Amino acid sequence: MKTECPECKQRFVVSDDFMGKAVECGVCGHKFKITDDQVIYEKVKRYPGENKEAALDRFSARAASVAASANFKSAEYNKNKADFYEEMPARRLIAAFAGIALVLTIIGLFLVFGGEEGAMRDVETSKRYILVGAAALVGGGLFIYGMFKERLLGAIVALIFGAALLSLPVFLPGNPTSQSSGVYDAQDFELFESEKVVDKSPEQTEKDYLRSIGYTVVEKAVKEHSKEKVFAVFLRGATPLTRDRIQENVYELTGEIDRGLIYERGGNGEHGFLLLVDQKLPFSEMVNICGRYGEIQLVSEELRVIDVKVNNESFNNTKNQDFLNPDSHNYERLNLQMMKGIDPNERYSAVKRLGGAEPKAYRHDIVKVLVSLLLVDDDNLKLAAIDTLSTWSNKEDKIEAEVMAAVAALYGKQKLNKGTVAFIIDRNFDGAPILLMELWESDPITWASLMVEVGSDIEYLLVPKLEEFDKPKLVAALDILSQVGSRYSLKSLKALLAKENKLNAKSLKPTIDEIENRL
Repeated sequence: MKTECPECKQRFVVSDDFMGKAVECGVCGHKFKITDDQVIYEKVKRYPGENKEAALDRFSARAASVAASANFKSAEYNKNKADFYEEMPARRLIAAFAGIALVLTIIGLFLVFGGEEGAMRDVETSKRYILVGAAALVGGGLFIYGMFKERLLGAIVALIFGAALLSLPVFLPGNPTSQSSGVYDAQDFELFESEKVVDKSPEQTEKDYLRSIGYTVVEKAVKEHSKEKVFAVFLRGATPLTRDRIQENVYELTGEIDRGLIYERGGNGEHGFLLLVDQKLPFSEMVNICGRYGEIQLVSEELRVIDVKVNNESFNNTKNQDFLNPDSHNYERLNLQMMKGIDPNERYSAVKRLGGAEPKAYRHDIVKVLVSLLLVDDDNLKLAAIDTLSTWSNKEDKIEAEVMAAVAALYGKQKLNKGTVAFIIDRNFDGAPILLMELWESDPITWASLMVEVGSDIEYLLVPKLEEFDKPKLVAALDILSQVGSRYSLKSLKALLAKENKLNAKSLKPTIDEIENRL
């Protein structure tokens, strides 16, 4: 018998056994129960020789003989039961292909762009796992949905897809875009002590450890000096050259107060012990400084000990010359390492090199290190760092407070240059116009162009002081107002022109005319 889907009107030939049973449409997937309403009745077609009704026998004798002489071939009908499930709905077919396409696209992206020099080189491994995991879930889900007749097979294929995707970050991991900054908070101290990440067995006591690092010199220093001023830095595995460079760097970063003493430790002198006895830095800041030199192993504020496993290789980056080639995929990474190093000359050179390069990889990490260099007591390094920040940072980096603090320190030493001031004016940092106004008052010729760049905002600082200026400075101020002045300046200048005072009317009148013509 024939039946019709009430949803999409597709007709099917089914066995009589399905009468009264629920079936699913092979086209649209609609489920319905076959009743008399869904059965399609058609008129019976008869072919020559097939009429069997007795009442018509007398009319069929001649026709039968004609039919026999014509030798008609009896019709053959396909009596096989129709298969509902052979025809796949279009939306499921599309879903299956979409799932396959998604998986293959992600695999292709990794194979083409996921290598060390590919476009995805800065995508961290953890983020790669997130990407392939999401692709496996979405792609596998679409494929299983599409394989509605063979869901088990679809699930197996989806698992294979998932395994293939999840293996990609294993064979094609990302480059490390977020390197350790070596910054530790006070809450980290107990963690280090509880884990006891040092070269000692669980059976060793604290006393044994202190004996192994030669702690007696620290005990003596604590008795002779204030405990808060004593720091003991155990340089685990540091070569003699590295120890000397660390000593100089600590001396520089701590305000050149105490150069400290280095004691040789270990049977073959493979370790060093830097003792500082007259420091003013908080203990946490000293830990942050030591984080530059390697991996912190143990921190104890009570014992005044910082144990560092020194990375000697980080003190010699000049073997790989890629740091000089901006086209190298290692350029940003190597210069970033140099900026985090302890050699002042290497740091400064790396900052200057990056200042002239187009931002590509490691932008966030480079900005972070540049901001930290603003705290170093080196005016040239501060100026270079601010200049490089103008290239590598953006307005979302929130560096205003650190930059303005460095600018204030440079201003106090009269070390500011036009590039630095132009940067803070361009970023519209709070207090930048006021600082520029003070610079202009001390040197109107040098800073006049930047005053004009500020625009009409600068008139609110200039106009109230016009009566205080001497004649040369007044002429310079009026020249600026003629270029950027608005109705605010116009109103004030006309009021001043009406007064009988020392102001030169010959200077005011042209400025007023210029502003009126421009407005």
